[in-house]
Amino acid sequence: MDEISEGDKAELFKRYEKVGRELDQFIEELDGKGYQVAANYVSNAKRHLFTYLGTWLELGIRCPRTTSLIERLMREIGRRLKKIAFGWSESGAAKMARMVIARILNPPGWREHWEDRKEIASNAIIVLLGVDVVS
Repeated sequence: MDEISEGDKAELFKRYEKVGRELDQFIEELDGKGYQVAANYVSNAKRHLFTYLGTWLELGIRCPRTTSLIERLMREIGRRLKKIAFGWSESGAAKMARMVIARILNPPGWREHWEDRKEIASNAIIVLLGVDVVS
């Protein structure tokens, strides 16, 4: 993780606040002209627009996008359980969820687990002897 200098942090925080105020003014203008749907759209987008930047400036370091990681994790678990594991037992689905969590949150540990598990590192050779084409 890269630290952000105090000078850059202060400058970026000023710009961050300025852009936030300008967006608020834009939302008010849209609402004042009767464009409530557009104002609502921009307002909803603004709520999530600066999540990463706000976290970065608050902590002073460039960090993982926490909402993205959580959303990715939940999306992957949902995809596996709804599409791949449909009809699995509860214990099987729980094992699948634990595997997805381990794979996403601890990639080196996941690779190490499977290297230990397969026990064939450099012990297997696959030789392709030929291919038959059937018309």
